[in-house]
Amino acid sequence: MPIDEYTLSSFPVYAKSDGQEISTATGFLYRYFDCVYLVSNWHVFSGRRPSDGSALDQHYRVPHNLDITLHYARFQRSLGQQAMFSKRINISLDSGWLQHPVFGQDVDVAVKKLDVRPLYRKQQQNGINLVCINDLRNDEFMLPQVGEDVFIIGFPMKISWAGSLPIWKRGSIATEYSLNYRNKKSFLVDSTTKDGMSGSPVIMRSSSFMRTNGSSQMAGPPSTRFLGIYSGRELRHDDQDTQLGLVWKKEYVIETIVGNKAGDFLVR
Repeated sequence: MPIDEYTLSSFPVYAKSDGQEISTATGFLYRYFDCVYLVSNWHVFSGRRPSDGSALDQHYRVPHNLDITLHYARFQRSLGQQAMFSKRINISLDSGWLQHPVFGQDVDVAVKKLDVRPLYRKQQQNGINLVCINDLRNDEFMLPQVGEDVFIIGFPMKISWAGSLPIWKRGSIATEYSLNYRNKKSFLVDSTTKDGMSGSPVIMRSSSFMRTNGSSQMAGPPSTRFLGIYSGRELRHDDQDTQLGLVWKKEYVIETIVGNKAGDFLVR
């Protein structure tokens, strides 16, 4: 039985300082022209809180390397995924990464360009390629509406299966998608997410939905739309968990890649 292509879009991220693991998260790949970028959250790359720039680690360590597991697959649209394998690699953050060119740490999205050519040149000859999320089937005409189901594909509490494959956590859109949350391209989801899911891709997957042109599909073949990147739970000022999660819309991924602004931080 073929594995769902979106299962292969997501992989675990282990942030390390001097060889010691200090946090875990989720990431995915995004292809831009001939380049491949690792995508996760700003707080994962920096090891700092976006709100004030302070270190997340209780010992004030910040990551210098990320261990990630890349997924490779060969897809045939009529048959689904036909071959796959995974490869764990280590990425240095000391050589730099990118943050949003305008909002910086106030948009919790970060990317790093990967030199992947030596990793899969031989596999490409067999039609096997790195799984990048924007290479997958994506229906931009699906209309995201408040109350619609979404899936957050990541690694809650480091849980995975078959080695390094993710968990699909169900949630629902909790704010009007067309009205940006807190004046940024973001929205809230109602979901019991856990540590380790920061950086997870968020998708719609449904057989019945409204389309952006006002028409509807009822009980047809399932369609998928990639919506954005999950970055963590919204807490009240007294740190009470609201079970609401923040999702940055996928437009910020492209803006961060194109903006080409080196990642840094401000202490507030």
